[in-house]
Amino acid sequence: MNFQSRAFSSEDEGKLRKLTFLRLVIATSVIGVAILVLQLEATAISVAALYSLLGVIYFATGSVYLAFNKGVPLRPLIWSQIFIDITVLTFIVHYSGGSGSYFTILYILPIIVGGTYFQLTGGLVAAMTSITVYVIYMLMESNGILSNGGISNAYSAGENFSPLLRGYINMMVFILTGILSGYISKYIQSKREELEDKERELKRVHLDTDSIINNMSSGLIVTNMAGEIISVNPAAKIILGLGDIGELQGKMISDVVPHMHQFVKELDYVLQTGSPKKRHEIELIKSDGTKFPIGVSISLLRSDTGEKRGVIALFQDLTEVNMMRERVRKADRLAAVGELSAAIAHEIRAPLASICGSVEMLSGELDLTGEQKSLMDLIVKESDRL
Repeated sequence: MNFQSRAFSSEDEGKLRKLTFLRLVIATSVIGVAILVLQLEATAISVAALYSLLGVIYFATGSVYLAFNKGVPLRPLIWSQIFIDITVLTFIVHYSGGSGSYFTILYILPIIVGGTYFQLTGGLVAAMTSITVYVIYMLMESNGILSNGGISNAYSAGENFSPLLRGYINMMVFILTGILSGYISKYIQSKREELEDKERELKRVHLDTDSIINNMSSGLIVTNMAGEIISVNPAAKIILGLGDIGELQGKMISDVVPHMHQFVKELDYVLQTGSPKKRHEIELIKSDGTKFPIGVSISLLRSDTGEKRGVIALFQDLTEVNMMRERVRKADRLAAVGELSAAIAHEIRAPLASICGSVEMLSGELDLTGEQKSLMDLIVKESDRL
């Protein structure tokens, strides 16, 4: 039998185990009461029948439980329990006063089980099965095919009601129970699916957020209004030289980095004044005394209603950035020196060329000898060298 129903989860399997135990408790209690009443009336035949019925219930329940542990699909096992329960209840009704028995109301239990596991379809199928069995029993009883099972009519409900009215009321109760249990189960299932969807979405967002935060190159520290750390990312741990991230949560920021007075002071300022600080550079001191610069911006953490919940500090280690800046400045200075040298060389080269040319002309026109010629040659030589 393959009625449409919702998919079963491990939670449903756990519920089936509990249901199996619960039906044993209920069956033992109900049949035990019936046996007690029959013993008071000294109807040994009915008592023996109820004992046999109780044995059948235990055997059927044990068989279903073993089949479940052997891997039999959950759906047919539940339906088998429902049909077994309806059959057992019919015998209980028979041996406890017939169609007018107080135990007739117990037919709603398998109907509720059908509605719970198979929603509206299951509730209606269980209800119609109960009604069919109950009507057949009433017809057999009214036609004298079945006699009272053992308890006198004094223990039957509704002696002043006609069998037709009593049967109609019971059938309406069965149908309403099937419809209500089915709709309630469907409503609960839809809400559970919505909750699971929201949990999956929340988990996905949480994972995405954690992935982004954990892979940031910038350090991130979030504290509440009391200055207690809420969140720290791995980059912050590396930059500030912190310990294990899991051990930092809940601790005061001033206790975690007591040597970084300027950083704590910046956070306290935003916590006290509520005024965020734009990105600026501060110098911190590590636990070993090493100084290093960071660029930090601090903003307020607010709830959806705008209520202040803490502060968010976002920062970067500027050591390499500052070193790069220094290299750029040195390169700029060297470039300026080069430009100045080129300008000076140009200014010197032009007059020297004129001097060299003039000396060469004089050397060609004058008849120089001895030391004068040597001096003239020296002037030309040194001018060319420059």
